[in-house]
Amino acid sequence: MTPPQHGSFEQRGQNAPAGNRQVEGRFGFMFKDLDPFSPPDELLRSLAATMQQPAPNPVTQFDNPDTPAGYTFFGQFVDHDLTFDPVSQLGKEQDPKGLKNFRTPVYDLDSVYAGGPRVTPRLYDGAKLRLDHHDGLEDLPRKDDGAADIGDPRNEENAIIHQLQIAFIKFHNAVVDHVAASGTPAGELFAEAQQLALRHYQWAVLTDFVPRICGQDVVDSVLKKATGNAPIRADLRSYKPKKVPFMPVEFSVAAYRFGHSQIRPGYKLTDTTGGVFFQPEASETNLNGFRPLHPSRLLHWQHFFDIPGSTTVPQRSMRIDSKISFPLFHLPFGGPPASLAERNLLRGKALRLPSGQAVARAMGFQPLSNAALGMSDDQGWDGQAPLWFYVLKEAELQHGGTRLGEVGALIVAETLVGLLAQNRDTFFRLDPGWKPVPPIAASEGTFGVGDLLAFATRS
Repeated sequence: MTPPQHGSFEQRGQNAPAGNRQVEGRFGFMFKDLDPFSPPDELLRSLAATMQQPAPNPVTQFDNPDTPAGYTFFGQFVDHDLTFDPVSQLGKEQDPKGLKNFRTPVYDLDSVYAGGPRVTPRLYDGAKLRLDHHDGLEDLPRKDDGAADIGDPRNEENAIIHQLQIAFIKFHNAVVDHVAASGTPAGELFAEAQQLALRHYQWAVLTDFVPRICGQDVVDSVLKKATGNAPIRADLRSYKPKKVPFMPVEFSVAAYRFGHSQIRPGYKLTDTTGGVFFQPEASETNLNGFRPLHPSRLLHWQHFFDIPGSTTVPQRSMRIDSKISFPLFHLPFGGPPASLAERNLLRGKALRLPSGQAVARAMGFQPLSNAALGMSDDQGWDGQAPLWFYVLKEAELQHGGTRLGEVGALIVAETLVGLLAQNRDTFFRLDPGWKPVPPIAASEGTFGVGDLLAFATRS
């Protein structure tokens, strides 16, 4: 089966120079008054070549002790929920406001629910989402051409996010059973279950994922907790949409791509099985995506997250730093170039991102010099660094790669928390005093990704 090629058609604005940076579409600039940083392509390619992670010795040398491996893919899942930015043509100046975002920049799980049972009834069986069954496995339903029939085709691009998509479907279905047991009428089951599932998902993003990546102190600096029945609000210094929420290019093309440095060359799937990433040809023993689930790729979530009741210590993500795992320099799809590091750096230039130092100054931070970042002294850099590289190296220098540094953390936290605060359909606005409670949560007010998976997979 041929993987879907997002970007096989031309997007409006991709061949035209960026216009007014003040204008906001589905995408826009967080720092509208900063000049684009456009170093020579040769320098970007040479910088990318320095980013390949050496073979670790010992094996755990690059492990992040604070973050289990599954959060890399949960972060990818959140990204797919918020934005669908098709792969763009590199080497051309592009206009962020002209990019078509087929994802609403809100936490509505449209990658799971698609259009809902009325618009996409084929995905549903009553109030529940449909799953396929084969080889003793629960799998994603498929179209006639073999592609997964889901709200976002990218959620099958590797075996781990494929199974995370299955887990979210099962979570919704488990919530349907929970709501039905409370006596909710059949005609109200889907809406009631969807709202409850969304609130738990949003809570997990806010209280589990974002603090792990950005630090609780940064989240606390952004979040304004509610008093009484007042909505929960966010204190946003840099991300300030003029009318409606948009996806900042500095977030989607630079800061949020920290996850690329967290990807391991391979993963332990169960006590006895494992798999590697991005091989030229799909096999039973690798994690290549866009194909039905096979028993050899079935994973156990306790190897990826802390699951309530499990004594298994999950494998760790890699540290957030300026080194990228070997398989990501030899991607068998979407190229050239085959190097993900090179693609990211060239894309940042194509979308006219400002430099890391310019963003740091705009945020009120003392910028790190290129010498501190370990970059070459080539005059073509003009004393500046690409924003994506800056964010990765900043995390490495300021926190040993266990979390984002000050610039990256604030961009990510303001965007993710800001989107929650500005969306009128989240519990921030509808029910600011809401908290998860048992039996969906292990205890009142505590609910993370591990809890979601435990409830989704309970027998």
